[in-house]
Amino acid sequence: MPLNVIKTSLDELHNYNNLLQSSYWGLFKSHYEWRPFAFRFRFSGKDTRMLLLYRDLEDGSGMAYVPNGPDLSLSSEEQGPFLEELSTALRRSLPPGCAFIRYDLKWKTPFAEGSRNCGWEDIRPDPRVREMRMNFGTLQWRLRKSATDIQPPDTIILDIDDSDQAILASMKPKTRYNIGLARRKGVRVLEAPNGMLDDWYSLYEETARRQGLTLHPKDYFETLLRLGETAEGEAPEFHLLLAEAESRLVSGIIVALWGDRATYLYGASTREKKEYMPSYALQWHAIRLARRKGCREYDLFGLPPSKDPAHRMYGLYRFKTGFGGRYLHKRGCWDFPFDDQAYRLFSGYEGTLKGYFA
Repeated sequence: MPLNVIKTSLDELHNYNNLLQSSYWGLFKSHYEWRPFAFRFRFSGKDTRMLLLYRDLEDGSGMAYVPNGPDLSLSSEEQGPFLEELSTALRRSLPPGCAFIRYDLKWKTPFAEGSRNCGWEDIRPDPRVREMRMNFGTLQWRLRKSATDIQPPDTIILDIDDSDQAILASMKPKTRYNIGLARRKGVRVLEAPNGMLDDWYSLYEETARRQGLTLHPKDYFETLLRLGETAEGEAPEFHLLLAEAESRLVSGIIVALWGDRATYLYGASTREKKEYMPSYALQWHAIRLARRKGCREYDLFGLPPSKDPAHRMYGLYRFKTGFGGRYLHKRGCWDFPFDDQAYRLFSGYEGTLKGYFA
């Protein structure tokens, strides 16, 4: 029996542990050239709701994007045939110019089984090998590994439903030491009002220039925080945390609390007072804040692809892995093209870009 996919209201998206599949995320992204759609379908006896974002491309075609979804559990053998069936069903409800659907999959990559503390290049073979495995059992053999991943496919999840002592004990000794060092040096963490976003954004601009990252405009963060306070219906709780060393703001993060999971979304820092370890103080404060608010997990939201000390993002790798937790290696972005020519043009252009973790 063909999969029956029905367009529904964004209000029906109630996924309390998946921020990127929430109605809030659809509302937020609608301010930035994306049109949000909500769908529901029943598969393997389970009713599922799914957020899909659509945007027009410069050549007159368009792309559909499913962030961190679809949100249902399937074996690796079922995933390819299911995405083929879902894409075929969705096409009837998408604008006629849609060139492809991109799924930013939350499913674990099957190549990570048995791996420990590894990075991107250690566990994922050539894209052609991955495509053979994903398309096994499909009828059309059309699923393609995206040229880039939009959301980082590797992350660390901390279990924080425990005492301070137990959480600290699960960290690496150097991380515990740096948290204590920040305290001894008098680093102060402020649970800042949204009105201090300008202060954080100055740090963010400096960080982006220093590391060669894509820079979001300030209104992107203003909208993110404002909608968190004013959106109708349920919305995540955002916290802007700033670290102060010797009365100078030196670091800051934005954390989202949604359901029983907290997610570290954005960070920024200056090179000044690095020896005070303000970033460690911020994360420890965020972990304790999230636990106090009822969260049971803390998502560090993204690892660089390599544990090679020569990699430009190795410092971030070392920092995040110091907090312990469990590694999650996801499949990343996968595309189902409808218009092969338009898709090839887009993929060729996208392949020239460098993402955050390139």
